[in-house]
Amino acid sequence: MASFHTDIRNTPELREQNQVDKILEVLSARYTIERPLGRGGMATVYLAREWHPQRQVAIKVLAPERAGRNGRREFQREIEILSQLTHPHIVPVFAAGEVDGLLYYVMPFYEGQSLRDRLVAKKRLPLLDALRIALDVAMALEHAHERGVVHRDVKPENILLVGGHALVGDFGIAHSLNVLCTNKRAGAVPPAGTPGYMSPEQATGSADIDPRTDIYSLARVLCEMLVGELPVTYYANDPLAGVRGNGRIPSAIEQALGKALAWDPRDRFQTIAEFAGALSVEERETNTFTLTTGRGSRSRSIAAASCNGSRAIPKWKVTAASWFAVASAILGLR
Repeated sequence: MASFHTDIRNTPELREQNQVDKILEVLSARYTIERPLGRGGMATVYLAREWHPQRQVAIKVLAPERAGRNGRREFQREIEILSQLTHPHIVPVFAAGEVDGLLYYVMPFYEGQSLRDRLVAKKRLPLLDALRIALDVAMALEHAHERGVVHRDVKPENILLVGGHALVGDFGIAHSLNVLCTNKRAGAVPPAGTPGYMSPEQATGSADIDPRTDIYSLARVLCEMLVGELPVTYYANDPLAGVRGNGRIPSAIEQALGKALAWDPRDRFQTIAEFAGALSVEERETNTFTLTTGRGSRSRSIAAASCNGSRAIPKWKVTAASWFAVASAILGLR
């Protein structure tokens, strides 16, 4: 009778763990690794303390089973994209590197919770809280879009709530607009994202993906914050089916959401700035936010990023004082 023996010292699982142990050992020269914070399909995130400067950080390490060609390319793209983005409402990258074939990057550790955590605890949020979060996310996305980056995975799990502000994280499936335009010409954009938040064109694998897909996703998130549930997914005739007219969404916000959730991207707001401008009308009327659009909000214009050219639109911006307040609040927590 044949017998089979497994060398436990050479199993794939053990080899992968040895790779992780090695990268953590190398990082220990600069960081004290405290504990894992979480693990996803792409990577594991560890809580650590940096020796100099003294601060808590989060270190995202590519999972060994994803260290093949495609996984490395995706992780490298995430690092490169985050390195281009410097904004108070986007989680930044402090450092990045590679050890024994595994990539990693270091980012701030924030004491807070994800928007998903907040929704699990409270189910739905007060109108002003939901609008403040949506406007913070809109500012982050506008910054990314202006630099040719489409997030493609806007959802409550990727929105951090820190010190009264919202930050956008996890650009793991983000793409540059140049890449998306190239894929459009080639007719090849594999579906990627999270069901329930993806735009129709993203969910169906359309090659016509641009910043308007993020507008759709943010509108879904805002609707969930206000109502406690998502609208019926991809209902073309009425994008707010199941939640319209329940009295929880003011008519002005309902109208803005209906436009942002249009099935055809051409029928949506053409930039995140336009969507934010529509949402800020309600905010200005309540006169309770300190984060508001400035005097020049309708006097300046930018070109909407798209594969088909550009058109001028009003540019929604916060005042310089608000920017300073946001940046100070966030930097003070690091």
